[in-house]
Amino acid sequence: MAEKTGCREPFFKAGEGRLADGVAAIRSGCLRLYCITYGQTAIIIGGGGGKHTRTWQESEKLSQKVQMMEQIADKIYKLILDKEIIIDKNGEIQTNEYTYETD
Repeated sequence: MAEKTGCREPFFKAGEGRLADGVAAIRSGCLRLYCITYGQTAIIIGGGGGKHTRTWQESEKLSQKVQMMEQIADKIYKLILDKEIIIDKNGEIQTNEYTYETD
């Protein structure tokens, strides 16, 4: 993913958290790894664990990981609403102090 294909949409299972919060799972066989996606601009990797249940809600450990990602997504969304973080049309992430280019 890092060297050949990039982080394309088929690698992620969207809708793992609450509606439209960006929490997704990275598709990977017997491992569940959660992340937050913002279009094709940013991906924040979080925790996860072994895939021993049909859904994350059936596992206390995975439930905690998804809830943590939901809380982080909420905080980032608030910063975007407050214009503390800006993702411009070129995919650059800007804050009051720094500008990060995605390329």
